[in-house]
Amino acid sequence: MCSIQTINLLSKKDIFRLLIDGHAKYIGQGRTACCFLLKDGTVLKIYKETRIKRELFELYPMLEQVKLLSNLKNGSYIAPEVVFVYENEVIAYKTEYKNAKTLAKIKPYTMVSTILVNLEKLIEDTCLIGEKKFRLGDLHGKNILFNDFFYMIDLDFGHTIEESIENVNIINIRSVIKLILDTLFDVEDDELLKISDPSIFKLYDKTVYENYKNIYSFFDALQDRLNVSDLQVKDLRLKYNGLISKEYNSYYKSF
Repeated sequence: MCSIQTINLLSKKDIFRLLIDGHAKYIGQGRTACCFLLKDGTVLKIYKETRIKRELFELYPMLEQVKLLSNLKNGSYIAPEVVFVYENEVIAYKTEYKNAKTLAKIKPYTMVSTILVNLEKLIEDTCLIGEKKFRLGDLHGKNILFNDFFYMIDLDFGHTIEESIENVNIINIRSVIKLILDTLFDVEDDELLKISDPSIFKLYDKTVYENYKNIYSFFDALQDRLNVSDLQVKDLRLKYNGLISKEYNSYYKSF
């Protein structure tokens, strides 16, 4: 049952009063919205007037979409808690704040082993949203946070699908694991990761397409092959080491 609070605004400009009264601090923006940290410890996400925002609002009845998202909240998934509406149009919503940086900004000397410590928690929580047949969308390195734990934000482009829970979980887990690997290896949307050692590359494929638990064996094998005592993010991004490279994805299409 949806427990989100809905606040009707008398004017669109009323949302800016929240910024002033809340001593808002700008913390970032994406394609559809700007985010501000308020003094009460919550994040206010205000939608921008952009083409992507208009396409999103045309794709889903946004008030119903935000209410749907609010039911997904768990330890790893950050969901709307208060929604602000003007004449049936969603203007903004508030979410919980996590003191964490995007995975895209992870420090190069971070040990891969520390990144994997709480991966199982993320997978468990991903299965929880899968039980509600929610399919993740628009995943990239800026909408996954990390501070020893993973947090997924900006769920707006996800949707429910009429498939079995098992199939939804397979798709979601594959997407999450691919997102983490692409971000750690700094692989762009129009690129493909290449690993010259066939046995290690097979482990990579098995991690993404068969069972995510292969990720532990994959990084262990990579660590041995690179001959380092503790694999770090910087080791995954070395250029011209003869093992790890990237190539253009000829199937990539930008929309």
